Amino acid sequence: MANVGPPVGEVRHIAKLNLLNWGSWRYGISILLERSKLFRVTLRQELKPAEILNDAGVVTNQALIDVWDQKDVDARMIIYCNIEPQLQVLVEGVVQLLICGIGLYSNLLKQLLRMQTCC
Repeated sequence: MANVGPPVGEVRHIAKLNLLNWGSWRYGISILLERSKLFRVTLRQELKPAEILNDAGVVTNQALIDVWDQKDVDARMIIYCNIEPQLQVLVEGVVQLLICGIGLYSNLLKQLLRMQTCC
């Protein structure tokens, strides 16, 4: 299987997410995820395949599950590595950030912006 992910250099062309660039960051990350064929995973349009067991109780579609798991890891890595370190701390404990969709992160960022303006 050919690597469909972006070369490392291309990821660097997206400014890391900070408290001021949510719109342009989201657009850039969305395009990068689409190019990498990962965007449908982040939007929950492509769900993790359910295990299919044969009569002996052996999972028959493990290869499909493994492919989906790798897509999930790749998508989370792209997002995490394109966030400023001070914001990375906020998402480090969220194991399924992308599975909840980019909307979850949008809400988190809005809360951060509210905190910044009130304090």
